[in-house]
Amino acid sequence: MILYLASNDNINTIDFLADEAGMVIKKLSGTFNLNQFVLNDMRSFTHYSFLILDYDALTDSDDEIIEAISAFKRMYSSRVVLIMNQDKRLENLIYRLIECDVTNHVFNEDVDELKTDVLKAVSDLGISKREIQGKISQVFGITDYRIEKYDFPKENIKIGVAGTMNRVGTTTMALNLTSYLSSIGAKVCYVEANKNGQLKHMFEGVELKADGFLVNGVRYLTLDSLNDESFDFIIYDMGVVDMRIRHAMINNCDEAFLCTTYKSYEKGQVKKAFMLLTDDEYKLFSNFTSESEQKEILELNKTVYKLGYIPNQFDIEVNSELWLEVLNDYMKSND
Repeated sequence: MILYLASNDNINTIDFLADEAGMVIKKLSGTFNLNQFVLNDMRSFTHYSFLILDYDALTDSDDEIIEAISAFKRMYSSRVVLIMNQDKRLENLIYRLIECDVTNHVFNEDVDELKTDVLKAVSDLGISKREIQGKISQVFGITDYRIEKYDFPKENIKIGVAGTMNRVGTTTMALNLTSYLSSIGAKVCYVEANKNGQLKHMFEGVELKADGFLVNGVRYLTLDSLNDESFDFIIYDMGVVDMRIRHAMINNCDEAFLCTTYKSYEKGQVKKAFMLLTDDEYKLFSNFTSESEQKEILELNKTVYKLGYIPNQFDIEVNSELWLEVLNDYMKSND
């Protein structure tokens, strides 16, 4: 179901969705203060899957539009779609909306193109960040705007990350993987699927909403968070591996990553962790291991991936080649 806020001139723009896609459309026409509508009126329309906005119907400034849509995304799960014209003055607003992870924009110049873009915007995956970046580069004649190098053809790829024991770098590894995926254009979510409570300390001063933290385009969730968004990747930081976590990783995740350091005083505990999993069930990542320790791990497992030193979990360069290698099956290069 679609809620469409339209100017009087564009009231019939998306009528084709009823005929061609069988979608139910509720149309409200006139002029709207989006901030007031989100705060005061949207609660009556929470059952709608899409909120389509005709830019010509909005009376808000650019700052107010950003504020209203940010508030909307915190409060509701409906997808926001904006129908705009190709006015050069809208360029900055579109960039800001993309940074807020709002990428379903339609430019209403050619009727056939408009129909194609609207249908894409209300499809299961919507318009990707890479697609809209390419579109604005075309529309506004920008040649130096960075377009994402990768597409992610599958949705909600779940990666379970666990450690062989405490303090082997599991959370740092999970956060580093999350940051890398976000940096290459993936819509990614990190889930603190353990009881350590690190997120609240890491984002101290950032307000924790019911749907978690949204920081630099990444959604961070605690065990208590409520969120039904779709993502390209969901990273579960699961703590120390045991039979319960093994079952969750193997049965509910697309990939299982196990982190270890394999120091001499840890070997007994590490070997117990290895016994829970067979070689083909997980990928093993070693942290802070010497060459001799690396060889010992290789004798126990057919493949081991060596993590680079991660002093800053948000450093997207340190393990970029490694993450690209292990997740290659879930990416499509645009080069």
